[in-house]
Amino acid sequence: MRAHFARLEHNRYLLPLLAGPGHGFDGWLSTDHAPLTLALKDPQLLSLILGGTFALGNVTNTVINLVNVLAGDANAAAPSRDRYGGYFQTPISAQDGKRAGARDFIVAVRDAKNPDGSQRFPLDVRTNCHVTRVLFGNETTPAGTQQPRATGVEFLDGAYLYRASPRSRSAGPGKPGSATARREVIVAGGTYNSPQILKLSGVGPAAELARFGIPLVKDLPGVGANLQDHYEVAVQGRLPTDFAALKGCTFGPDAQTDPCLHRWEEPPLLALGNRGAYTVDITARHDAFTWTVLKGHPRNRAGTVELRSADPLDVPAITYNYFNTGSGDPEPDLRAMREAIRLARDAFHRQLVPVQEVLPGAAVQSDADLDEYIRTTAWGHHASSTCPIGADGDPMAVLDSDFRVRGVAGLRVVDASVYPRIPGTFTAVSTYMVAEKAAEVILRQAA
Repeated sequence: MRAHFARLEHNRYLLPLLAGPGHGFDGWLSTDHAPLTLALKDPQLLSLILGGTFALGNVTNTVINLVNVLAGDANAAAPSRDRYGGYFQTPISAQDGKRAGARDFIVAVRDAKNPDGSQRFPLDVRTNCHVTRVLFGNETTPAGTQQPRATGVEFLDGAYLYRASPRSRSAGPGKPGSATARREVIVAGGTYNSPQILKLSGVGPAAELARFGIPLVKDLPGVGANLQDHYEVAVQGRLPTDFAALKGCTFGPDAQTDPCLHRWEEPPLLALGNRGAYTVDITARHDAFTWTVLKGHPRNRAGTVELRSADPLDVPAITYNYFNTGSGDPEPDLRAMREAIRLARDAFHRQLVPVQEVLPGAAVQSDADLDEYIRTTAWGHHASSTCPIGADGDPMAVLDSDFRVRGVAGLRVVDASVYPRIPGTFTAVSTYMVAEKAAEVILRQAA
């Protein structure tokens, strides 16, 4: 998979001649680091960063951690990166201070032209279009038996049709349409919608489909099971004064009145965004700092994505079954998160700026109290694993190793739902690599 990463990456934070193996410098995904000038110009922020280096270990490790923050590579191919704990800048998908991602690649491919002005690649992008189900016919296998084969999709054209959108209440019914596949149908609806599309098409747990009167095409009990996510919680503190980097910032739309936006329009300022209960403070207060604790490789695999109805515009029922309602023993995950919370607190204590803890709060000290905080506030945004690849003998496997849906022909799933186990940290680049791998497999088999 490292080769797929190198193929897609356009690294902007390393010099090609000095970079180790496993990086790419001419791919479609721009990777970069946030500019260190943000910290160097803000004594409070610099102090907090240094506190993290001291909290992670002894004097030798502190020196190594400082070097890693300045020049380390969290995406290095070196075995030592995974063998030892460390302190790194998180590589980000950005170019010139702006977020970069798969959308940029899709638009570039769609708009690419030949010298004569004709379309270079056979890619059409249809927006405001909601797939309702996959269509199937039958074909004869080499063994002489009949099996279903995906032949196309049905869809509805219209904006905001899906009820996940608050604007769906005023949306019309949509205009029905269909598309026929010459070779295959590739479902890439994501962790929530790929299992929903399969089930609405008759591929999934037989009992669930029967409950909604959906004709069974293939009984695959693993569709919509195995939902996984990382556990994340916040350790937040308030500082004596506002951060210099946020001085005067309103986070409004007018660069004339918001110096943050003005600086963003004139790089190198790079602001990162995230969702969580603690982020409410960012527009109202400029004196809060948060260490985010993320539990990689959680043990819980009991989440589900199930149909609420046979209506393709209805949202599915998503149940994560966190902690005690999940599978396995939650204690190892809770213990790891308690340790990380205490490590973040130690990072606050090991730097020069006094910090008043807000979350979890100074009174939350015992294991039991920390567990309660974790259970009641944990969130995640890395949903995955609801159409997992698995071995031939695994009854819960939805896909084979070539991303093909088991028991039917001409149908693949390629997105974050394909993992048997959730990747260790951020899922975006892992999913990009999955897509590169799938493209390689599909092109090879089509040749």
